[in-house]
Amino acid sequence: MQVTDEMVEAALQTYTEHQSSNDLDAMHAALTAALAKAWRPISEAKKDGVPLLVRFRDDLPARVSGFSGKRAVMVWAGRGGGEWHYHGPIGMGGFPDEWIAGWTPLPLPPKDGER
Repeated sequence: MQVTDEMVEAALQTYTEHQSSNDLDAMHAALTAALAKAWRPISEAKKDGVPLLVRFRDDLPARVSGFSGKRAVMVWAGRGGGEWHYHGPIGMGGFPDEWIAGWTPLPLPPKDGER
Protein backbone atom coordinates (compact mmCIF):
# COMPACT_ATOMS: atom_id res chain seq x y z
CA MET A 1 0.00 0.00 0.00
CA GLN A 2 1.35 3.39 -0.93
CA VAL A 3 1.15 6.10 1.72
CA THR A 4 -0.49 9.19 0.22
CA ASP A 5 -0.25 12.84 1.25
CA GLU A 6 -3.91 12.65 2.28
CA MET A 7 -3.09 9.78 4.66
CA VAL A 8 -0.13 11.66 6.16
CA GLU A 9 -2.21 14.81 6.66
CA ALA A 10 -4.98 12.83 8.40
CA ALA A 11 -2.45 11.09 10.65
CA LEU A 12 -0.68 14.33 11.57
CA GLN A 13 -3.91 16.18 12.30
CA THR A 14 -5.26 13.33 14.43
CA TYR A 15 -1.98 12.86 16.28
CA THR A 16 -1.88 16.59 17.08
CA GLU A 17 -5.48 16.49 18.34
CA HIS A 18 -4.69 13.53 20.63
CA GLN A 19 -1.34 14.65 22.03
CA SER A 20 -2.92 15.43 25.39
CA SER A 21 -3.45 11.68 25.81
CA ASN A 22 -0.58 9.24 26.05
CA ASP A 23 1.68 8.69 23.04
CA LEU A 24 0.38 5.19 22.36
CA ASP A 25 -3.25 6.34 22.18
CA ALA A 26 -2.30 9.33 20.02
CA MET A 27 -0.34 7.14 17.61
CA HIS A 28 -3.15 4.57 17.45
CA ALA A 29 -5.65 7.31 16.59
CA ALA A 30 -3.29 8.76 13.98
CA LEU A 31 -2.72 5.42 12.25
CA THR A 32 -6.44 4.62 12.30
CA ALA A 33 -7.18 7.98 10.63
CA ALA A 34 -4.50 7.39 8.00
CA LEU A 35 -5.77 3.90 7.16
CA ALA A 36 -9.34 5.19 6.82
CA LYS A 37 -8.09 7.56 4.10
CA ALA A 38 -6.69 4.59 2.16
CA TRP A 39 -10.26 3.55 1.20
CA ARG A 40 -11.33 4.98 -2.17
CA PRO A 41 -14.58 5.01 -4.15
CA ILE A 42 -14.84 2.07 -6.55
CA SER A 43 -15.05 4.55 -9.43
CA GLU A 44 -11.36 5.31 -8.81
CA ALA A 45 -10.23 1.67 -9.01
CA LYS A 46 -8.02 0.70 -11.92
CA LYS A 47 -9.66 -2.14 -13.78
CA ASP A 48 -6.38 -3.73 -14.78
CA GLY A 49 -6.56 -7.18 -13.20
CA VAL A 50 -4.62 -6.25 -10.03
CA PRO A 51 -6.34 -7.68 -6.92
CA LEU A 52 -7.89 -5.17 -4.50
CA LEU A 53 -9.49 -5.36 -1.09
CA VAL A 54 -13.11 -4.26 -1.48
CA ARG A 55 -15.98 -3.71 0.91
CA PHE A 56 -19.51 -4.51 -0.19
CA ARG A 57 -22.27 -2.01 0.51
CA ASP A 58 -24.51 -2.65 3.51
CA ASP A 59 -27.74 -2.46 1.47
CA LEU A 60 -27.30 -5.12 -1.20
CA PRO A 61 -30.33 -6.72 -2.87
CA ALA A 62 -31.94 -9.58 -0.93
CA ARG A 63 -30.60 -12.28 -3.28
CA VAL A 64 -27.00 -11.30 -2.39
CA SER A 65 -27.55 -9.78 1.06
CA GLY A 66 -25.13 -12.31 2.57
CA PHE A 67 -22.32 -10.23 1.09
CA SER A 68 -23.55 -6.98 2.71
CA GLY A 69 -20.78 -5.23 4.62
CA LYS A 70 -18.28 -8.03 3.94
CA ARG A 71 -14.73 -7.49 2.68
CA ALA A 72 -13.11 -9.56 -0.04
CA VAL A 73 -10.10 -9.66 -2.32
CA MET A 74 -11.49 -9.02 -5.78
CA VAL A 75 -10.12 -8.62 -9.29
CA TRP A 76 -11.67 -6.99 -12.36
CA ALA A 77 -12.48 -9.41 -15.16
CA GLY A 78 -13.11 -7.60 -18.42
CA ARG A 79 -15.13 -10.27 -20.16
CA GLY A 80 -18.82 -9.65 -20.81
CA GLY A 81 -18.54 -5.91 -20.25
CA GLY A 82 -16.58 -6.42 -17.06
CA GLU A 83 -17.36 -7.22 -13.46
CA TRP A 84 -15.60 -7.93 -10.18
CA HIS A 85 -14.67 -11.51 -9.24
CA TYR A 86 -13.18 -13.12 -6.16
CA HIS A 87 -9.44 -13.42 -6.63
CA GLY A 88 -8.73 -17.11 -6.43
CA PRO A 89 -10.02 -20.41 -7.73
CA ILE A 90 -13.43 -20.27 -6.06
CA GLY A 91 -15.50 -19.45 -9.13
CA MET A 92 -17.56 -16.55 -7.82
CA GLY A 93 -17.98 -13.37 -9.79
CA GLY A 94 -20.43 -11.04 -11.40
CA PHE A 95 -20.26 -8.24 -8.83
CA PRO A 96 -21.04 -4.82 -10.38
CA ASP A 97 -19.48 -1.54 -9.22
CA GLU A 98 -22.81 -0.54 -7.66
CA TRP A 99 -22.49 -3.28 -5.02
CA ILE A 100 -19.08 -2.13 -3.81
CA ALA A 101 -18.78 0.63 -1.21
CA GLY A 102 -15.05 1.15 -1.64
CA TRP A 103 -11.63 -0.36 -2.14
CA THR A 104 -8.07 -0.14 -0.91
CA PRO A 105 -4.87 -1.59 -2.33
CA LEU A 106 -3.56 -4.74 -0.75
CA PRO A 107 -0.44 -4.31 1.38
CA LEU A 108 2.79 -5.71 0.01
CA PRO A 109 3.48 -9.19 1.36
CA PRO A 110 6.50 -9.71 3.59
CA LYS A 111 9.64 -11.08 2.03
CA ASP A 112 10.40 -14.73 2.65
CA GLY A 113 11.61 -15.20 6.22
CA GLU A 114 10.13 -11.89 7.41
CA ARG A 115 6.94 -11.41 9.38
